Amino acid sequence: MGMGAFWGNDDPGKQFGSKYEPAQEELLQLIAIIAGQVEGIADGINQMAANYGVTEQANVNKIRALTWDDQ
Repeated sequence: MGMGAFWGNDDPGKQFGSKYEPAQEELLQLIAIIAGQVEGIADGINQMAANYGVTEQANVNKIRALTWDDQ
């Protein structure tokens, strides 16, 4: 990679690198997929919140209309 191996040249780093490096491309692809799914979940939550706000405002308007009808 551009900056070289981040795990260093000591014994624990070499041991980690020997396991990580062969799987690095697949791991990064999986992380990208997960990131996309998490973003999709956030979009869904934001849409639910927006829908809740619209519904809440509609309920307030109905209650106000009932209050005016009772007077």
